[in-house]
Amino acid sequence: MKKRKVIYIIGCEKSGSKFIAKIIAHVFGVCKFGEWDGVGVCSSKNKNIIAHFSQPHCNPIQYSNIKAIEQKHKDDELKFVITTRDINISEKSRIVTWGFHKHKNKENVSKESGEAKKIIEYILTNHDYFIWSYETMNYLKEAYLQTIYKWLGVKSTFNFKIIDGNKKYINNEK
Repeated sequence: MKKRKVIYIIGCEKSGSKFIAKIIAHVFGVCKFGEWDGVGVCSSKNKNIIAHFSQPHCNPIQYSNIKAIEQKHKDDELKFVITTRDINISEKSRIVTWGFHKHKNKENVSKESGEAKKIIEYILTNHDYFIWSYETMNYLKEAYLQTIYKWLGVKSTFNFKIIDGNKKYINNEK
């Protein structure tokens, strides 16, 4: 029996993880682009699963339990896409976006990044993974998309307009 493909997209909040999750779900034929908000799990009739969980996610905050994911998908082809973005910009963006939550301050956001790093390090040493870099996406554009499509084993010409969300944080640094 053919194993289903399960791809988890995991990265710090505000690392572009939701965006690439929606693209992967689209090119994998699981959810059309724009029909899934990129949060949680998206599955299809072909039984493949695309899951996205920022680290942390939810309110109150939660972190993904990779060992539980491994157990749940022990009979599946499990892969991970690890999303990265300049950590200073990621943290600044989290504070700007979610600052109305009392826990989203510089100290706590830095701790969240540390917890996310532990999860990512575990994936790096134990799983098949692709590192999706926000900055590399902005630099290489469509050519970079093709590298992840190749890693996923899909042929696609799906592209999108790339807007560099880092500029507003870089140009306004004090």
